[in-house]
Amino acid sequence: FDFQDRMRRLVLSTKDYDYRDRLCEIKAPTLILGCLADTIIPIKDQQYLHEHIKGSHFVVIPDAGHCSMLEKPEIFVTLISGFVNITEDINI
Repeated sequence: FDFQDRMRRLVLSTKDYDYRDRLCEIKAPTLILGCLADTIIPIKDQQYLHEHIKGSHFVVIPDAGHCSMLEKPEIFVTLISGFVNITEDINI
């Protein structure tokens, strides 16, 4: 199989998977990095995750799309590093 075929099969494999009713089960500290220009996962869906994962933190990276780790690597790494190294409650 070529790359495009593999990606198509990957996307299709998630078509009928709906996890929304289980978001409330997430107990781990959760950081949701949103991006206004993300056309794969729209900002409204990112906000939905935040609203349904108790205690999650939601940060929007400006001027980035779905691959913010490549588009804005300094911001992405700073946010992730700060989040995994935090030792007290934060309010973002």
